Amino acid sequence: MAINKRYYWLKLPEDFFQSETIRWLEEQPNGIYYSNFYLKLCLMSINDNGMLIRRVGEMYIPYDIKRLSELTNINSDTIMIAINLLKKLGLLEVLDNGAFYLNQVKNMVGSESESAKRVRKHRNKTKALQCNETETQKKQLCNKSVTQNETTDIRDKIIDIRDKRIDIR
Repeated sequence: MAINKRYYWLKLPEDFFQSETIRWLEEQPNGIYYSNFYLKLCLMSINDNGMLIRRVGEMYIPYDIKRLSELTNINSDTIMIAINLLKKLGLLEVLDNGAFYLNQVKNMVGSESESAKRVRKHRNKTKALQCNETETQKKQLCNKSVTQNETTDIRDKIIDIRDKRIDIR
């Protein structure tokens, strides 16, 4: 049996880069790196609703500056300053166990399961096929596809279901 995977994505508000917080952050020296670092942290914590901590077996180990530098490809000095600025802005908290918590992530996360992804793709294909026909052709197809016998069969099934519900009550 296949494991039902879940896919997550980060939904940024339309005005994310125009918000006062991000604008101020980017106005700082190396500010572009700080906002880039913040987005990378958001993506790293996306599966855990903003909690950023390493799981090694049964242990939870907080990220250190060196490891964050390796993962984000950003200078460790820049990361130290970025963390302090993000804390001042209220975008990042350091919890008692050393984990980072990005409180905005829970509002910016979307997800879907593997089966939902498959159904969405199927609907998009079907919709694309339907869009190739003109409205008149669609109406003609709909009228042809439901014959008198099919209508009668559907009506009979509905009546059977209704009668079964009445019997159960």
